[in-house]
Amino acid sequence: MNNWSDFFQQKSASQARANLKRARSGPPSSPVIDFGSNDYLGFRRHSSVIAAVQQAAEQGWGSGASPVIGGYSPLHSQLETELAKLSGQADCITFSSGFGCNLGTLACLATDGDLVLSDQLNHASLIDGIRLSRAHRQVYPHLQTQYVADFLSQHRHEYAKVMLVTESIFSMDGDAAPLEDLSEVCRRFDCGLVVDEAHATGVYGPRGGGLLEELRLEEQVLLKLGTLSKALGSIGGYACGAAAPIEYLVNHCRSYLFSTAMPAPVAAGALASLRLLGETQVERRTLREASRQLRRQLSAAGWNVPMGDSPIVPVIIGSEKSALALAKRLELVGYRIPAIRPPTVPAGTARLRISLSSLHGEAQLAGLIAAFGPAS
Repeated sequence: MNNWSDFFQQKSASQARANLKRARSGPPSSPVIDFGSNDYLGFRRHSSVIAAVQQAAEQGWGSGASPVIGGYSPLHSQLETELAKLSGQADCITFSSGFGCNLGTLACLATDGDLVLSDQLNHASLIDGIRLSRAHRQVYPHLQTQYVADFLSQHRHEYAKVMLVTESIFSMDGDAAPLEDLSEVCRRFDCGLVVDEAHATGVYGPRGGGLLEELRLEEQVLLKLGTLSKALGSIGGYACGAAAPIEYLVNHCRSYLFSTAMPAPVAAGALASLRLLGETQVERRTLREASRQLRRQLSAAGWNVPMGDSPIVPVIIGSEKSALALAKRLELVGYRIPAIRPPTVPAGTARLRISLSSLHGEAQLAGLIAAFGPAS
């Protein structure tokens, strides 16, 4: 036991020295404006969503089993049908968590003799799923389509199947993948394109279907991955695609087969959120315009903020200590923004990640900009 005690103490001390120690965090104890939530459209507290959950919960809470041995309800089926429609796909499979969806899906799709190309800044769930597969993994520089094309032109013949995995809107940088170029490269080299739309669903596209919908690329993907926990304000993950790959996942994906299905009331809440999407065209436009304006004004004040229009607005600080200090200073004046540090982001790129919501008003955004002040 001493060896284990020493191990834990050393790890804890090392993280503390490097300003990398984390703690569980809940709602703030003092009244602050929250810029840390991924609730982009304010659905997690919407009265219609809450009512749908409460009504479904009257029939019970837990699903009691995995989806293939009795845990699959009509609400799960309805949710998958609506997600498939929103994604422009034929079928869908839902999971209890987004991480479990990505992990299990990618782990079972590729195998020996296959190749998986992965963007350098992909989410940990994508990275871990690829690692669990038995395929060769090739990480390509962030957003660099030409690197992908050059690699495939030299090595495509060495592999039976090839899959390219990318987020559409990246979770820590808020930038967009060059999906049009990537889809063309995948078409040229017979490569399956898998796109994680976790941070694009609900925000992009005329129906809130994501960046694939906005660019009219739904038919170009092998699978669209997504989560219910961001703009949809619930919990869970999903994969949408043609009937054949979804049937394959139902029969081979271990995180699906060996996990209890999400509670039916959770599915009911997500369904209610999907129905609300049709009423949020104005909110989506306003949200993206607020992102553009916030980026311009913070940049004009000297802060290192990349341009874009996603609700994820990173303010790159650099050092972990400075990022923590800035987050603390802002919280003291009423603005909660998490400091993001390695290993979540690369070393030397610690940042404050502002997550915008359609519920943030102009006065709140103006106050946030004033609270940042000029960069020193």
